[in-house]
Parts: sequence; structure tokens; C-alpha cells
Amino acid sequence: MNHNNWLEENKEQVKSFHFTNYKAVMAFVHEVMHIADKQNHHPSLLVEYALVKVSITDHDLGRVSEKCIKFMEAVDLIQIKNS
Repeated sequence: MNHNNWLEENKEQVKSFHFTNYKAVMAFVHEVMHIADKQNHHPSLLVEYALVKVSITDHDLGRVSEKCIKFMEAVDLIQIKNS
């Protein structure tokens, strides 16, 4: 499955988001946190200076689910809004 540049890796969907500075990175992570809490579906996040790598899977099912797709779409909207 390739959903708006998300890549499948080990039964997860993964996408890297690039930013110009650490402040922008942390603002993005903060918004992702709100989505995760609202949807009760929590990703793995790798945070670096100008990069956030987001990985999502449905641990109950052992694969990507519709719940994951809803999460991915919401995260992509953050990127569009902040572009």
C-alpha cells in the first residue's frame, strides 16, 4: 500500500517529514500528538533536528488498518496546512 507517499515497512506505514528548523519539528510533533490522542491511535516517532519519521500500524491486528489510514490522512493535513 502506498498512501500519499507513506511507505510500507515491516507491516507499518512510514513517512518522513522534513522541516527547516527544530521549532517547526516540535510544532509538528505537538500536532501529531493531538491527533493520536483524539483518535486513540499512537504512532512511533523518530525526532531529529529537521526531520520527523512517523510510523503507524494497528498492533491489535498486526497490520495497517483503516484506523491507520485515518491517522495518516490527518497527519498529511498538518503538512498541507503548514506548507
